[in-house]
Amino acid sequence: MKLKIKQRGDKYTCVIDVGINGERKQKRITKASKKEVEAAVLEIKSQLNRGTYTEPSKMLFSELTRMWLEQKEFEIRYSTFKTYKQVLTTSILPELGNLQIAKITYQTLISFVNKMYKSDYTKNYVAKHIAVLKMLFKYAVTHGYLAKSPAKELKKQEDNNTVTAVWTEEEANSFLEVARGYAYYPAFLLALTCGCRRGEILGLSWDAIDFENGFVNIKQTLTGDGKHLEKKAKTKQSIRSIKIPKNVLEDLRVLKQNFDIKKSELKGNFLKYNLVVSSKEGTPVNPRNIGRSMDLIIEKAEVPRITFHSLRHTHATLLLENGASMKVISERLGHSNIKTTMDRYTHVSHTLQDQAADIVGSIFK
Repeated sequence: MKLKIKQRGDKYTCVIDVGINGERKQKRITKASKKEVEAAVLEIKSQLNRGTYTEPSKMLFSELTRMWLEQKEFEIRYSTFKTYKQVLTTSILPELGNLQIAKITYQTLISFVNKMYKSDYTKNYVAKHIAVLKMLFKYAVTHGYLAKSPAKELKKQEDNNTVTAVWTEEEANSFLEVARGYAYYPAFLLALTCGCRRGEILGLSWDAIDFENGFVNIKQTLTGDGKHLEKKAKTKQSIRSIKIPKNVLEDLRVLKQNFDIKKSELKGNFLKYNLVVSSKEGTPVNPRNIGRSMDLIIEKAEVPRITFHSLRHTHATLLLENGASMKVISERLGHSNIKTTMDRYTHVSHTLQDQAADIVGSIFK
């Protein structure tokens, strides 16, 4: 049956039957051109034939967001939930909140994304927004509010995460020597010698250190705002056991003895939390305080300024340079797969390639 497309002003429109199982139901389609009307009709008929047609929802994007966040709040880590909520509140909702989800198209979303790029946000920051949009619209499709996701074809352009800022062996030792006199020494020690993340160290309790077998067991983390200890991990591989060097284990044993004396005298939060790194009151440390302390030590040790997270990178780089396997390093770091480790430490891989070439060259003279 030929479509009866009529022109109304500068728009084109037609009415089609969208009833199912003999139901009498019509839908008006209005677009800027005849071709757009024809394409829209073709798509709806295709969905009707497949049994996937969904009547466009009048739900606002803000309402979809509210429902999605309610579902996610107790499914994911507090820190992850907080990030999602922040991304939505600060950027996405002000732009899309009052739009009906049925009227949000791929072009709507790509315009929003491009606006962020033009505002000089980093690729990684924009990628977080794209990830949230994809999850939101997938939720809408799953629950029958939309027939298909307008975010499906959005592409993330993440920055190259190759590590560059790390210390040499001499610089790392100089830093630790000065750090010994500071309260947060255990945090710096574990980051450099075990490759733990900041949140993993600040959430570490003394009973998670196996002194008999020489392992630190990562079982909980402190959130970025310093307010919550979480049992959930960043990835499945983040829940892991890391072998502790013997000399570091002895260092930790002395620190534990000092802590036990303090705990028996002060009890309270020292007894409650039993943390390897804690405040003067025995409570979890605000992560920002670690950064301030590190800056002071760096200045005294006269080593290049790097971030706390770069201590972990230094750990991995020194291991690679001294012949440790990429697989073992990946396991120590708790990466989700070995490819992440290889991509991140390409600067060392190039050096190892040079060494490999020299070895082969010495064999085949």
